[in-house]
Amino acid sequence: MKIFVAGVSSELQYTKGINSFRSVQTNKGDVVALHYGATGLAARKALCSEFLSKTEFDAIALMDLDMDFPVNTIQKLREHDLDMVSGHYYRRQLDPMASIVDLITDETWPHIPIMDVPKSGLHEIASTGMGCVLIKRHVIEAVAEKLPPLEHPFDGGPVEWLTDSHIHLGQDKRFFALARKLGYKLWLDADVRCKHALTVWMDDEFYDRNRNKKSQAFIIAGLWLDNLGRHGVNEKSIKLRMHALEMEREVLLDKFNAIRDTLEGEELQSYVLTLNAYDNRLAECGDWISGIVSSIKFPMAPEEAREEFQKHRTGSPDVGIDDPKAIHLIREAVHQREALAFVEELDKREPI
Repeated sequence: MKIFVAGVSSELQYTKGINSFRSVQTNKGDVVALHYGATGLAARKALCSEFLSKTEFDAIALMDLDMDFPVNTIQKLREHDLDMVSGHYYRRQLDPMASIVDLITDETWPHIPIMDVPKSGLHEIASTGMGCVLIKRHVIEAVAEKLPPLEHPFDGGPVEWLTDSHIHLGQDKRFFALARKLGYKLWLDADVRCKHALTVWMDDEFYDRNRNKKSQAFIIAGLWLDNLGRHGVNEKSIKLRMHALEMEREVLLDKFNAIRDTLEGEELQSYVLTLNAYDNRLAECGDWISGIVSSIKFPMAPEEAREEFQKHRTGSPDVGIDDPKAIHLIREAVHQREALAFVEELDKREPI
């Protein structure tokens, strides 16, 4: 397999990242190309077009130059001989910290980010970024063939059949969604660990030591609410609910363990009762998924949830849920703190 190795960059650079890219091992017949002085989106499109014009290459490896790559990155991705395979890296953000990789839970939107990141093995995923990914030529050509004239396979834009809205997706999520719709699978090689440049190198050790689980619980709570409003009460929404509850409980337990020796009487009992309440909610969610008739009480039926969510977002109960504006507002990303506040209002819980 001959690979077109594409280094993607804007004007701002990290010398260590460039040196890392230059140190990555390639095979005879591979070629290395770089693109400076444009946005990442424009650089990737230009490099992809150059790759497509050079028919001697079987695959393109897209690599962002604000990354620190293992020297065997290309070789590891190449040896799988898969249609699309990515290394792992984290987003360029600190609060909350999050993986660039989205899980496959089902084929409904939104996809769910990985919170507990695998450290090894090959995993099928829904989407990733384009900072360290190998894509074979026939996949890009197949996506391009299905697009209207003048559209580029690496354009961003709406994917209405997936999101059921006009929400704009970035070039990575859009491309991988289109490719997966055509039957091409996307894989994560979790053994390929790349560091991402912030003011520190973002890697596994930093993530594990500094991840803010309370902030990540906000994300999951927002995704839970979005799925409840979008799809109603189903297995995916309940699993998201369980994930948020588990993370909240872990935050509370960490706090409890840190101060338990200083607590007495009612203070100690209050923490224990709250932890028990989380356990009960988790058990109820598990019962629902197992099909057991339980005491779980969902706060609203799906249509009522949509109407209430819309009212919460717009301040107007008069816009019908079939109105395009209302549907777009329901579909858009939920602000973390608004989501948690609304969840607390729905089930009357105390915040963690």
